[in-house]
Amino acid sequence: MLQTNIATRPFYNERLVHWILGLAAAILAIVTIVNVTRFISLSSQVSSASANAAREEQVAREYTVRAGEVRRSIDPKALERVTKAALEANGIIDARAFSWTGLFNDIESTLPPNVMLTAVTPAPVEGGIRVRLVVLGRTVEGIDTFIERLEQTGRFANVLAVDEQVTDAGLFQTTIDGRYQDAAPASGKPEASAAQASRPSPPAAGGAL
Repeated sequence: MLQTNIATRPFYNERLVHWILGLAAAILAIVTIVNVTRFISLSSQVSSASANAAREEQVAREYTVRAGEVRRSIDPKALERVTKAALEANGIIDARAFSWTGLFNDIESTLPPNVMLTAVTPAPVEGGIRVRLVVLGRTVEGIDTFIERLEQTGRFANVLAVDEQVTDAGLFQTTIDGRYQDAAPASGKPEASAAQASRPSPPAAGGAL
């Protein structure tokens, strides 16, 4: 007769269970180490960024203070003198590059027979040259014709008669003011100087009264 002892403990593979638990513990340890390492690295980066931001803010405050000190140390009158000198220097440069021959050619070609040019006073301004002309004419209509012809050249703008007087000889002496933008001189011939241009010029060939 076969007899079975049912009280005997069943067999389990305990070694495999231990290996699985050990492997899980190792994976958990690796993941924990990686997370801790990343946390430490990120914390270090945050601390470094905060320190850099604090330094940048300090530098910005220092520059702001220095800028205020510089502004307070600037003499407004001295700054005005420097600005004026710079404008004068730019005017001299513009005058040297200006075509005086072109200006006089335009005036001569537009001057009516009954109008005579007596003086030209140029002054460099931004974007061109401000020109003041003094002319003598027998009639106001002749001077108006001269102004119209100047504007028709396309190089004169805002041409106005700013002053008008009648001379003892009964002629109309008119001061004309306008802006002149010349083209670059085509030839290499030297141009007249500003000092020469500001002196009274002789009557043009077609401008005898």
